[in-house]
Amino acid sequence: MINPSSNKKFAINFRIPAWSTNYTLTVNGVKQNIISSQSIKVERVWKANDKVIVRFDMPLQVIKGGSSYPGFIAFKRGPQVLAFDASLNTGLLKESRLESEQKFLVGKPEYKSNADLLPKQWIGKQAYTVNIIDRKKNAAKQQLIMVPFADASQTGGAIKVWMQLNIANE
Repeated sequence: MINPSSNKKFAINFRIPAWSTNYTLTVNGVKQNIISSQSIKVERVWKANDKVIVRFDMPLQVIKGGSSYPGFIAFKRGPQVLAFDASLNTGLLKESRLESEQKFLVGKPEYKSNADLLPKQWIGKQAYTVNIIDRKKNAAKQQLIMVPFADASQTGGAIKVWMQLNIANE
């Protein structure tokens, strides 16, 4: 809500994050034209109770390790780097230690958060899964559970950001 003390003409600038997709901005239900990929300037006579709504997607992305971490990848959602927390992945770690010489084939990360995977005392509601694609028929479905780096290790689990994984169908 915009609430100037009186009707006034002024500009408001909105930055468009580089990682965002499907960015839209409406003022009182009217969609604004987006000319730049970096910002939107809305200049108008603003009145009490003018309503501005900004919407954008925060896609899950796979980041390659480049020359710093060759052969490794990390996951990111919008501005958040995701981390593998060992305490959330105990079932997987019983079968595999995720050593650096192991290389799992995984699917694309799930877009929606699944907070049901988190312990009750966990602070935060974001948990994203990445399916491990097992070459064995009839094998139990396995997933990596990833959380924002800032939320990781709340229950004392070791964390990893860079992992030696291959993404299927890339």
